[in-house]
Amino acid sequence: MKPIFLDAGSPTADATIQFGTLDKGALFGPMGATGLGVEGQLATQNLGIRFGVTPQGFPIQNFIGSLQYRPWGGPFEISGGRQPVEETLLSYAGVRDPSTGLVWGGVVATGITGRGNWGTAESGIYSDLGYQYITGTRVANNSRISGTIGSYWRVRSQPEGNLTLGLNFSGMHYDKNLRYFTLGQGGYFSPQSYFLFNVPVHWRGIYHNRFEYSVDGSLGKTDSRTSIGRAALSGRCHALFPHRLSPNQCRRSKFLLSQPDQHQRELQHRNESRLLPNRLLADRRLLRFQ
Repeated sequence: MKPIFLDAGSPTADATIQFGTLDKGALFGPMGATGLGVEGQLATQNLGIRFGVTPQGFPIQNFIGSLQYRPWGGPFEISGGRQPVEETLLSYAGVRDPSTGLVWGGVVATGITGRGNWGTAESGIYSDLGYQYITGTRVANNSRISGTIGSYWRVRSQPEGNLTLGLNFSGMHYDKNLRYFTLGQGGYFSPQSYFLFNVPVHWRGIYHNRFEYSVDGSLGKTDSRTSIGRAALSGRCHALFPHRLSPNQCRRSKFLLSQPDQHQRELQHRNESRLLPNRLLADRRLLRFQ
């Protein structure tokens, strides 16, 4: 179980974004949501299953889950599932229109993705291609196509740690732009085209054979096209510190240095994870070192 607390604050009189059926600049009380999410996970070497429900207490609840399968432990992985779009209060929890009382939002993406990863811990190449059908309560239906291709190399290996660099290209396309907050919109970033070129960096270190840690970073350039085109230089860095509990168990903590937008974060996290061999199919708070 996981408690969730969301706070979107209150609008001001000079707000330029329309909300629900209200006029621009309309004032209303603070908005937020709290709930208790429930999720179960089951993972083996080649199969991962996640199932649950978005937090109870939100205006809108959805059943969610995913299935990941790696046939015969080979380089291909197939995954499918139904996941919430957690970008805004509207897209994640759903909100109530102050004027009409109608509830809308609670967006979920249902889709399938195929991935391939060829190589070893020293070097390799990877690619993926996915499709998602995106729906929500009183929100226009949408669809997304995304793809990635890249490679990585271990450029330094020493007793105290190793350094791996990558080169990555990613892109995605949405059928509709539903980024706004009027009734029928989803409140999530959905450009007609989005491209990311970045260089992921992964350092895994060992301190006195008792403390293992990793630091990931990424520097790149993004370009997205909606009604207004834009391009930006992007960066991301986070650290993962597993604290050893026993010879084969540890607990981890994470430090995030910068916070890019949701799609940049999603793509960079996906591509940085390519630098980690034998990645677990399900996200676990308790890591086991083999």
